Amino acid sequence: MKNILILFAFSVFVFSCKTTKDSGKIDIDKMIFQKSDYAIETNPTAIWLKDFEPEETIIIGPEREYKSLYDFFSDHSGKSDLYILVEEGSYYADGGIWINGDNIVIEGVGDVHLYSNKLYSSVMDIDGTNILIKNLHMQHTKPGDGVNQNCSGRVIMFDNAHNCIIDNCDLNGCGLAGLHDNLGNSNILVRNCYIHNNSLGAYTDIDGGVWQEAIDDHPVFEFENNRIENNGPDRVPE
Repeated sequence: MKNILILFAFSVFVFSCKTTKDSGKIDIDKMIFQKSDYAIETNPTAIWLKDFEPEETIIIGPEREYKSLYDFFSDHSGKSDLYILVEEGSYYADGGIWINGDNIVIEGVGDVHLYSNKLYSSVMDIDGTNILIKNLHMQHTKPGDGVNQNCSGRVIMFDNAHNCIIDNCDLNGCGLAGLHDNLGNSNILVRNCYIHNNSLGAYTDIDGGVWQEAIDDHPVFEFENNRIENNGPDRVPE
């Protein structure tokens, strides 16, 4: 009888733990963009989120119509007014994810990892206005060599991008830099991000500028509450 009671108690404990764990899991199919999350937003670069109303919500995942962000944007170049949710998992692409629409929110749900298999491609290229990238881990598949510059891609490349926010993202080498200001960009807000292990610098620009830490007077990038470390030729490869 004692053994039965112990077994019953253990079963209740396991069920309770499983129920608690499952109850905390987000149902991605029920997620909608919450303007209220940005009701007190004061940064001018992100103020558009207070009134953002997507025309369409897209879910990216292994069992969805679009298996990756790379697949989706390859078919929908220039598409705008989107709320895109990416299911937890690892996604590999043989090139950069090119985002060239306007009014787009891309949010990872859970642990989302984006990998580029090409050393010469950026993991993501952004060309558009009013874009939020949130909760994504991005890096190249193979580590780069900072001395020989065998990895010419960045993690995120900006071209004619305006009013963009990179929030709560992990920007990890091998890329030459976590962020790159290429041409014609303005108002790029980087906050709550971890920028590390990049072989040339934390962020760079087309004129050859290289920075290893946040500065207050950069003409394009604004930084808030980031962790920036272990970048540049003296980094310890992770």
